[in-house]
Amino acid sequence: MSVGNDQYTKHLHALIDADTWLKTFLLFEITESARVADLVQANNFVQGLGKKGFHVCLGDFGAGAASFQYLSVLEVDVVKLDGSAVKNAQSAPKGRAFLRALTTLCKTMDVETIAEMVDIREGLEFVRDCGVEYVQGFLFEKPDADPWSFIKKIDRKLFA
Repeated sequence: MSVGNDQYTKHLHALIDADTWLKTFLLFEITESARVADLVQANNFVQGLGKKGFHVCLGDFGAGAASFQYLSVLEVDVVKLDGSAVKNAQSAPKGRAFLRALTTLCKTMDVETIAEMVDIREGLEFVRDCGVEYVQGFLFEKPDADPWSFIKKIDRKLFA
């Protein structure tokens, strides 16, 4: 997406204003690889979504050099820790200390954390021990070729 494109942002806001229930299910994600040219403008976009009740996530955190700059400027609600960074932390001598420090920093900033690529129970125990609040990975659910299957599962849980 291009948060610097006024036409795009107006169209997006029109869509989300029309369907207010979306804020219950939708989390906007800004990935570190998305090379944000104007962080102030991007933060204005993030704040606008927040005022409408949406949550914004900084994704791929730890995958590149811009992570900490983005985190210090963008008023995000969630940081999604890059799966390869999480896996590397599990095997690196200082990995546990680094991940603990990172989750402590996020908590201090009132930002929740999600660890990607949690595929085995030991990985779950590792990220829990480091203070990560949420996880995603094959340990919980494998990808599904049917994009609507997730919605069907949610509908069954919400309306059962």
